[in-house]
Amino acid sequence: MTHLWNLVKDVNIFLIAFRKTILTLSRVDKTTDRGYEMKKFGAISYTLLTILLSISDVQGEWKQLPVGSTRGGLWTVAMAGSNVFSGTSGGIFRSTNNGVTWTNVSNIYTLCFTLKGSECFAGTEDKGVIVSTDNGETWVQRDLGFTAYIEALATMDSTIFAGGEGGMFRSTDDGASWTAIENGMSAYQAMVTGLAVDGTRLLATTHDGLMISTDEGDSWANLVSNGLPSGLTNCILIHNSIALEGTPSGVVRSTDDGISWNSDNTGLPKVSGSYVPILSLAANQNMIFAGTSSGLYISMDSGATWNSSNDGLPGNQIFSIAIEDTTLFVATINNGVFRSIDNGASWTSTSSGIVLSEVNSIAGNGSDVFAVMDHNSLYSSTDNGATWAADTALHGGIISSLTVLGQDVYAMTNSGIYVSSDKGKTWNTINGGVIDTTHPSMLVQSASNLVSATQDSGGVFLSSDNGTTWKNVGQYLPELASLATSGSNVVAGTHDGVYLSTDNGETWSNGNDTLININTLASAGSIVFGGRYFWPFPIGFSPPSPPGGVFLSTDGGLTWSPFSSGIPFNPQVYAIAVHGKYVFAGAEPGLYTSTISNNNWVNMGENLPDGPVLSLFINDSSVFVGTELSGIWCASLSAVTGVNQPIASVIPGSFQLEQNYPNPFNPSTTISYQISEVANVKLRVYDILGRQVATLVDAKQYPGNYKAVFNAGNIASGVYFYRLEVKNYMAARKMAVIK
Repeated sequence: MTHLWNLVKDVNIFLIAFRKTILTLSRVDKTTDRGYEMKKFGAISYTLLTILLSISDVQGEWKQLPVGSTRGGLWTVAMAGSNVFSGTSGGIFRSTNNGVTWTNVSNIYTLCFTLKGSECFAGTEDKGVIVSTDNGETWVQRDLGFTAYIEALATMDSTIFAGGEGGMFRSTDDGASWTAIENGMSAYQAMVTGLAVDGTRLLATTHDGLMISTDEGDSWANLVSNGLPSGLTNCILIHNSIALEGTPSGVVRSTDDGISWNSDNTGLPKVSGSYVPILSLAANQNMIFAGTSSGLYISMDSGATWNSSNDGLPGNQIFSIAIEDTTLFVATINNGVFRSIDNGASWTSTSSGIVLSEVNSIAGNGSDVFAVMDHNSLYSSTDNGATWAADTALHGGIISSLTVLGQDVYAMTNSGIYVSSDKGKTWNTINGGVIDTTHPSMLVQSASNLVSATQDSGGVFLSSDNGTTWKNVGQYLPELASLATSGSNVVAGTHDGVYLSTDNGETWSNGNDTLININTLASAGSIVFGGRYFWPFPIGFSPPSPPGGVFLSTDGGLTWSPFSSGIPFNPQVYAIAVHGKYVFAGAEPGLYTSTISNNNWVNMGENLPDGPVLSLFINDSSVFVGTELSGIWCASLSAVTGVNQPIASVIPGSFQLEQNYPNPFNPSTTISYQISEVANVKLRVYDILGRQVATLVDAKQYPGNYKAVFNAGNIASGVYFYRLEVKNYMAARKMAVIK
């Protein structure tokens, strides 16, 4: 009789079902933390973004910058010949030198791996199964319609099985198509957490016990045996006719072909009276390894007793184990990848290049870029992000946000406001913080005033002497989520509406009590953009429709209108930045961009890692994107906007009309002018007798530099005048047509 529990070498990746729950809970916590931080143009040469740029050309431009840490979200490791793969919330990382260094090879959130010949398959969070045929260099999703959450994979001859919270599936054509195979499974049993193959039998751990199929998944039965627990099961291992199942309360083991099961946990630690959860299982020769919530344990007697194998390990969750000969790799949730070359006797950290940091704030001035990661680490770059240094001069603790004003960098921390005038080399406190309160969360400058908000209701303070003294100007304001300046106006986004100061922050009023939860603000002249996302709803609260998106004010924050055309599903918007004539929105998911004069957004972040974009910084050459899951990503500004030359990052300070060029001309010439604020613009041409010859512009325009082309093909030679009229400004210039 063929034993049910014969070892199958290819099955080496087992993941737990509740890891997604853990991630979901952590996202809720992070969301709470983040709330505290933080037409017609006539003949104008104004090229639209959607015409200039093929989106597919942009996607390959994004590169992860070498800065950050492996803070969290590392789920699985696998070994495939000379390659080692790590599946993370920020995508797939590959090492070709035994884990010494890693390179990001995919941005897709990955949970598990399996091998089939020379192909490597990966289960993902929302793109089903992806595959690589070139040793992990590139990854593709063969079935674009298959988007299930997959956390377990296994192969049986030419068939691939995939399971997860999205169900149980099978592919017989190398992942080109997938079929649901859940006959005999209840709803909870179809939520698969681990898979193993034994000859012609397929085993699945689920949210409701252990399932077995003897017909390649066509039908399933619940394996009910003496001592086998029901409910959530995490992983299963079959080794030398011994079966071990990992549960939330230790290991159960069968030595009699699955007829009976015993709780064999001698040597495993306990938490609150129960054995620790078993998150992963793997075997090598006569050794069995168990990844737990308290580190790694090893058994030399087929799982009867266990001993700690944590020399060099941090002792936290071991979600995955990969083994080849005497070399082991383990994936830890918060501390990255560790490697052992002596069967687990000792371990070393091998995570160089795996970046999973949350980027809370990015700010800069030209090629100087500063970033706050994981709320407590500050990094700086003086070469446009090519190299980075950890800033150790700033006092430790929580860093809420950064503001760069000229050559000065301001850091809002839980012990007050710090300022550096030497690119972060040294820092000084501004009055030791904001008056008697701590936890300042944001800062802006309006005229000569510094305006700071703290994490408390009423905690808005103003300094007119560069921070030497402060006064409370927001006693009656609710807790602020964002600040921006627009001329003499200071705009504050709160969870109760938008508040406005028209005197550089001295006094405040409620500017809009219906536009709630404005989490991020950015301005350009009199234009202000606001991005909205929602914290968890209180009981009985009905969110407005739509709940997310971008809003526009053209009068310094007094009145607002939706500005989200092209952004699908009204996503949560976490960051907004304006550069020249473009506005950028970091959302969940992706990065969107539009011209400030056209409500027409395009997704430029499809190849960014899954998850929200939390922070943005744009200079004249690059777009820096801070993610929730995988550090900072960068693309050239020309790739994202389609403009090959730098965009003027400064809004014009006044209206101005330039001399046309060429002059004299035949038959056309270009007229350049500047607009410093939103206004109705008229640009007309007159003959020497004052008769109107042509209207080049008669439209509402936004701050920026403009060009209009005048074609004199239908008029006679002679002297003409062109005149610009905008608000109280009027200017005229002379030009000559020579034919």
